Amino acid sequence: MPTPGPIGAIGLAAANGGVPAGEVADTGGDLLAGTDIEPGVFDAVLRIALEIAREGREGKPVGTAFLVGDVDGVLAYSTQFILNPFKGHTAEERRITNEELAENIKEFAMLDGAFVISGDGVVEAAGRYITVDTSAVQIPAGLGSRHASVAGITLVTGTIGIVVSQSGGLIKIFRHGEIVRTVSPW
Repeated sequence: MPTPGPIGAIGLAAANGGVPAGEVADTGGDLLAGTDIEPGVFDAVLRIALEIAREGREGKPVGTAFLVGDVDGVLAYSTQFILNPFKGHTAEERRITNEELAENIKEFAMLDGAFVISGDGVVEAAGRYITVDTSAVQIPAGLGSRHASVAGITLVTGTIGIVVSQSGGLIKIFRHGEIVRTVSPW
């Protein structure tokens, strides 16, 4: 059995009544077990997802998706939908844990497509269109194509997907084609 650790603590704590910003609650280490994802990277992505869910952009709700880890697998099952705004920038400039990058991520969240982030926190792309077959995944009624696509790609790759729902702002975390956590930003 994996040793519990501070994995995704911000989001799970928010789902369980909330904690002050930056505090970490023990959520168990099994979520990231067997992935190339560093815990701090996952927490940084989840923190940005929570901010997007709470704030939206320009007063409007925003839905988006983050695919974290297994970059090669994700790129094999997706195509670039728009010009990649991260292409040509250094790895340090694209590091998700860089506080200055967070506002750019929030702006790019309004674009179609998913963010692709390496396990060590480098944002490889925004605006990726997921091309995986979704017929093998089952998601609850009321969730749309963004959720189905992310479920599908987590089924065939080692990525973890984080989806911010445009309607309602709930955050769903996917692994192995299934929802493993639902997080309320409130």
